[in-house]
Amino acid sequence: KIKKFSQDYLLYPENFKEFVLRKDLTNDLGMELFSELVTMNAMSAATGPVAKLDKEKLLGPCPAGKIKEDFKELYHNMIYHDGSVRLDNENITFHKAILAGASKQIFESFNRGKLSAGALEECNEFLELAKDQRFEGRISPEAFKSMLKFVYYGDVDVEPLPACLLIPFVRFYGLNELQEVCEKIIAQSVSNSKVVLKIMAVTYLAIMAAREDMRDKLRRECVAHIVTHLPEVNLNEIKHMDKEFALDLAIDLLTACQKHQRQQK
Repeated sequence: KIKKFSQDYLLYPENFKEFVLRKDLTNDLGMELFSELVTMNAMSAATGPVAKLDKEKLLGPCPAGKIKEDFKELYHNMIYHDGSVRLDNENITFHKAILAGASKQIFESFNRGKLSAGALEECNEFLELAKDQRFEGRISPEAFKSMLKFVYYGDVDVEPLPACLLIPFVRFYGLNELQEVCEKIIAQSVSNSKVVLKIMAVTYLAIMAAREDMRDKLRRECVAHIVTHLPEVNLNEIKHMDKEFALDLAIDLLTACQKHQRQQK
């Protein structure tokens, strides 16, 4: 079918003329096939002009793309995985090549020598997922799996809390598209009393200094919601936050609440 389509295409007068004038194409074709084509052209000239081709009729409709579905299936089946990370006693597997293709920084982490191709290894040290000063906290299994789903098949259905935990991770590893998704989800979730305090905590991370405009706007919106919905917000969460910024957050909240009370009098 492909050969017939090619022959019919080349036998169309305008195409045949262009083809025979291109020596590089005729040389690639070879003398035997070129002679066959010239003979067919002479025969078609004797029987009348060649009709223009209906490619869709000849070859049929182009099949729909399945790449997203295929990568989604690859993620959920996770066959032939060669990397893993353990978070909160949960072992999460992945394919190193897919993560490395999404981030130059992750590729460099895999390329430091210890992680050999085809080996199922813990990579906490190299992906730096454990608590350290760069991330101001630990990424959760839910957040890491949300990142994998986005990298594998573009899933943007990320819950607000995993989105908060992902912000420093995706900024550190240069996953810019996922960062935009998380920032949008966080911005839309500041009116949720169950997560607003955790969202506010993200604005105190040192790595957010590079996004000062977003940080300040988000912090203001979180404070505005908290002071007007104080009974609904669990302030005990502050006790479990990083000590480096928990005090600043508590002072800012206290100041905002006092200001709000004065305005209500």
